[in-house]
Amino acid sequence: MFVKTACMKENESTMIEKVSEAIAHKFSEIWDSTFPVIVFAGKGNNGSDGLAVARILSEWGYSVKVVSIFGKGSGNRENSEFFDKLPADIRVYEPADFKSINSDRAILIDAIFGTGISGELKNSLKFIFHQINTSGNSIVSIDLPSGLNPAFDSSAAEIIRADYTFAVEFPKISLLLEENRKYAGEIVVIKAGILEYERSVQKIDYTYVDSDFAKSLVNKRDRFSHKGMYGHALLICGGEGMAGAAVLATGGALRSGCGLVTTHISRGEANVIHNTNPSAIVSIDPSNHFSTLPENIDKYDSLGVGCGIGKKPETCTALLKLFERYKKPMVIDADAINIIASNPSMQILIPKFSILTPHAAELRRVLGDWSDEYDKYQKIRNYSIQSGNIIVSKGAYTKIFSPDGSLYVNSSGTPALAKAGSGDVLSGLITGLLAKGMRPIDAAILGVYLHGRAGEDAATERGEESVNSKDVIDFIKF
Repeated sequence: MFVKTACMKENESTMIEKVSEAIAHKFSEIWDSTFPVIVFAGKGNNGSDGLAVARILSEWGYSVKVVSIFGKGSGNRENSEFFDKLPADIRVYEPADFKSINSDRAILIDAIFGTGISGELKNSLKFIFHQINTSGNSIVSIDLPSGLNPAFDSSAAEIIRADYTFAVEFPKISLLLEENRKYAGEIVVIKAGILEYERSVQKIDYTYVDSDFAKSLVNKRDRFSHKGMYGHALLICGGEGMAGAAVLATGGALRSGCGLVTTHISRGEANVIHNTNPSAIVSIDPSNHFSTLPENIDKYDSLGVGCGIGKKPETCTALLKLFERYKKPMVIDADAINIIASNPSMQILIPKFSILTPHAAELRRVLGDWSDEYDKYQKIRNYSIQSGNIIVSKGAYTKIFSPDGSLYVNSSGTPALAKAGSGDVLSGLITGLLAKGMRPIDAAILGVYLHGRAGEDAATERGEESVNSKDVIDFIKF
């Protein structure tokens, strides 16, 4: 999982220039040249980025000062080169001068360490970080707030608390962890055309799922296609009093582009599906909860189970029979996860490459508790590899774990999705994508991304507080 640094494909100084120009452009979109700038420059490549940004902003009319943390000439070759490129009107100061040169409107740029932190900070650095953090100024960190480990450990005594982090190409994994949100501020991804290099030097190998990556997973529909070409999804969901879960999952599946959706639901709730989702077919369970398998279950190209099915003894037995009978990858959510958590022997019957979509509480029931984010990451990754199944760990920056050890982190989403029923929509959407013949891992990745983006669009239209899960269905689009 840990990767070695790859050889750079282009001159390092050229890459620093490309990154720095992209950073300067983004900076200028947020703050105009009436704001003075103070750049804190370290001795590595992150410091070189800061020095190049200082030069570019000065050329664009900004008043810029540089604070050299370790002293001019103490850095690597590129760092010395970019110090020498500073124009004469940019003065270089020592850290002790910071208070005397600071002003209320100054924007502080943290280019001290980036991803280069290792070991314990010296007391002198802790003091500098403390001065920056307590200055009251807006702070921009380049790539990573200095002091923050690029992987998981955040044990440094002092870490820069940025208002913005300008992450080069993609956020490093530590920026996406809940325990580090107080350091990252608003994360702005800076595209500079060095994606492969950035991937080669990251501490934890993962793929950041943005719009470009999601688009690469979408196949175009053939003009002469018909519904039979796009698969038949089966949803087993919604018992008595929980028909809403079935409605939402069905709506999500119908937005996936699959050819047919059948919803298996209890006898008393069948008309709810007919009335809310007339495009769906209804399979009726004779009981008021999931108790029997639909007929000809092998004809379905994908299957999603769990949303609102409850945990009655008959339902547990029916779920066991389902795992014994249906051998294709399936989507497992909600009550189905809770049932297997209480019956570990059932877990070995789950078809390989199935997709489990737990929220944090459901995940704890399956894996037990974790001590921190790294422990959580290790437990999920190990479970995914050992079980042969895909785990979608829902939350901000939803993480998708593949049985081959790969990790995908989703970029889309909004707190508006923290509402009852949001997960039902996601389960249905992924089940529909799976029915279309997508690889399970691709269905999980694309479903999570589209669901998050639909939430964003719904929030833009209705506001974060007012969005409900039914709204999300209406904004799912490829």
